[in-house]
Amino acid sequence: MPLTSIAGTFHFTATGTADGPYAGPFTETGSVTVGADGALTAFTASFTISAPSGTVTGTKTLTSGTERCIVGQTVDATAQLTYQATITTPAGVAYTDQGASSAFVRVGVPLTQTTNLNESFTSSLAAPVALATTPPVITPHRHRHARCQRLVH
Repeated sequence: MPLTSIAGTFHFTATGTADGPYAGPFTETGSVTVGADGALTAFTASFTISAPSGTVTGTKTLTSGTERCIVGQTVDATAQLTYQATITTPAGVAYTDQGASSAFVRVGVPLTQTTNLNESFTSSLAAPVALATTPPVITPHRHRHARCQRLVH
């Protein structure tokens, strides 16, 4: 029996292989909320990509231009999002990136079964920005040296 309406929040977890400048295995978890009128009212997600060039961790939140469609026993959600990410190189240098993301999620019945996740990221920055590092605090050690004088008579 096909779904005819859905309202509420469903959660998803997706794993796979990312391509692009940070190609490697990824995991993403998130939730999508559908209002009584069928419109997406919330879409949040967090993700991690483990690439040879660095680890990318970030979050995504709903902006606008969203739609939801019920197809048979699945719910298709397309959302325009913003993202914030931190890229940490293997040497431990961290960068930040931000921009727009477009995501398509297909969730089957039961509504915890993610059957498809397709997304793209477009940075709003010319290049990722290095995060400021806090230099270590160096506490000077003071040594007291006693001067000994020998009196000669």
